[in-house]
Amino acid sequence: MPRSPSACTSTLLLVALLAAIAGGPAAASSFEIVPLAGYRVGGAFYDTSIEANRDVQEHASFGIALNLDRTSDTQWELTYSREDTAIEALGSSPTTEPLDLRIDYLQFGGTFFWSEADRTGYEPYVVGGLGLTRFSPSRPGLDERIEPSMNVGVGLRVPLSRRVALRIEARGYLTLLETEGSIFCRSDFGDAACTIHARAKGFWQIEGLIGLAFRL
Repeated sequence: MPRSPSACTSTLLLVALLAAIAGGPAAASSFEIVPLAGYRVGGAFYDTSIEANRDVQEHASFGIALNLDRTSDTQWELTYSREDTAIEALGSSPTTEPLDLRIDYLQFGGTFFWSEADRTGYEPYVVGGLGLTRFSPSRPGLDERIEPSMNVGVGLRVPLSRRVALRIEARGYLTLLETEGSIFCRSDFGDAACTIHARAKGFWQIEGLIGLAFRL
């Protein structure tokens, strides 16, 4: 389908803005915006109706990070990351079928760099934070869930210019999903309409990410 004129205009304006940022004169600045692309693996729910694990399928993800300098080697960071995936069906059981699922992470924390203050060389760093995870099943009528979570990771920042850097990192997420009953239910029908009768103490995933950091 061809893009609308407004969509094309918005895209051109974004490209022009990023080009201006990348090519503009160096100046004191303290804020970065980082579009991210990634890939997530891990995560499972124990389905008590069939006494077996049902894995979440590995899938591509995308997101954005906003970083604000705190000191010469630390930053505050707000990160959003999204994955459109599915809970797998089990071929050995006729009672299960795949369930499309969107998983969003919103995390607030920070980064710590092992690097020089002027940030002209390669910069390894650690990152971590606390936030929320949202599980959104795509099937109509099923309830979503929002649960507390945390993340920790390591990365490498590679300067490309005074205002642009490549970021490569790996993160692990742990969601504190405490349930002994059912999950992803229809709120208007109660427990009988639950898609997965699950038991879980926690939900973990690992994500590899790559992005471009634009310093404003």
